[in-house]
Amino acid sequence: MRVVANEAELIKRRIRELDALGPQFDERVRSWTDATAATLFRVLPAGHPTLMRFSKISYTPDVVSDATTTKNWADAFDSGRQRAAAMLSTVLEELTDLEPDEAPAAPGAVFLTAAEIGRLEDVTRRLRVAIDDGQLDELPGDDRRELDAELATLEAQQRSSRPKRSIVKLALTTVNSLIIGVAGGVLGNEVTPIVNDLLQRL
Repeated sequence: MRVVANEAELIKRRIRELDALGPQFDERVRSWTDATAATLFRVLPAGHPTLMRFSKISYTPDVVSDATTTKNWADAFDSGRQRAAAMLSTVLEELTDLEPDEAPAAPGAVFLTAAEIGRLEDVTRRLRVAIDDGQLDELPGDDRRELDAELATLEAQQRSSRPKRSIVKLALTTVNSLIIGVAGGVLGNEVTPIVNDLLQRL
């Protein structure tokens, strides 16, 4: 899918604006997130998994109390900023739909290799088995819906003629963070090691 030049430039501008924000969450960051969400809704199709992923990014500590320090606020903001920047870069790459001759010279630098696609198919197949077996039933509702969205993204990339490494890496990273707390049975013995190995290769 291609976007017109002004839409691509708008996404690039949002990335530059993000670099100037901080060092912790404030009204400028809130305004930026609202504007960027509007941009994403403009350039992405309805139901695109990135729309939900972006809305779930947190720029504040998970728990705030009298013991929360300035460093805690700054670290939380930096973590959210890095995730947002990676997500926007991935969106920009997806929307501009790089041609093969635009990719870096190193083979497989942009698109998955056949071997990596095989590993990815193995991961998604085993995850589906784990879901069918009820191994992920203890996930909270929001986490389960996010897992389903990321799994759908991975399966869509498997079917693509040009599966992008950056999209797969972002989705796999999220999947890994969601299942790590319930990584028993098939997940702990089979899926998690394959996910970690594939992430190291991307």
